[in-house]
Amino acid sequence: MKRIDKSISKNYFPVRLQLDDLEELERTLLEKGSGKVALQVGDYSFDSVADLESNRTGEIFHDVEIKKTDPYFSIELKRLWARVYVGSSEPESAGIFYNLNQLLERRQRSLGFLYSYYFIWILNAILLLSNLLTAKKLIPLAVANGLSVFGLTLVIWILWVRLWHYSTIVAKHKRDVTGFFARNRDSLIVAIVAAIIGALLGVVGTLLISKYSSR
Repeated sequence: MKRIDKSISKNYFPVRLQLDDLEELERTLLEKGSGKVALQVGDYSFDSVADLESNRTGEIFHDVEIKKTDPYFSIELKRLWARVYVGSSEPESAGIFYNLNQLLERRQRSLGFLYSYYFIWILNAILLLSNLLTAKKLIPLAVANGLSVFGLTLVIWILWVRLWHYSTIVAKHKRDVTGFFARNRDSLIVAIVAAIIGALLGVVGTLLISKYSSR
């Protein structure tokens, strides 16, 4: 009897990486085996992350693929998806996959589930419910309109990320990124979104409680 050696793969929520992260991915791939690491950025190929840093043609990329042949690994950081594929589930390959997975999970955008199509369906259900409550005069029209505008803005942002910026690679080291907003943009956006959602739900809840308690 012989155990079948299966491949391992995983897809990620939208990710945002910098040169430090690419260097860590490269080091992890080179820890085991004898194959070389190759990078492809758009229509150009590079021998290493250092080669990319020295000869880059821009500062932000959305199409990066990192490969190694022995053992076979493929890290696809594309405009529409982010994925890791490993050709073997043997302990050595599985260990490398674990380390790659740890890094990429850390580099997923904050509250990654917001970028899933399931969340868009949930958001649509909330907007539909707000319209029904407005029709029954349980919440003011202004609140429903506010929810609709906010929901539409959120959907546009989600689609903007999913369709054009699923994988964002900034060709700079973290030490070279200046400005508080540049370093914490995702966290600030998530905090603002969470605050708005909390405020709107609080208003709706207060209005519904007041409506029913007055009867």
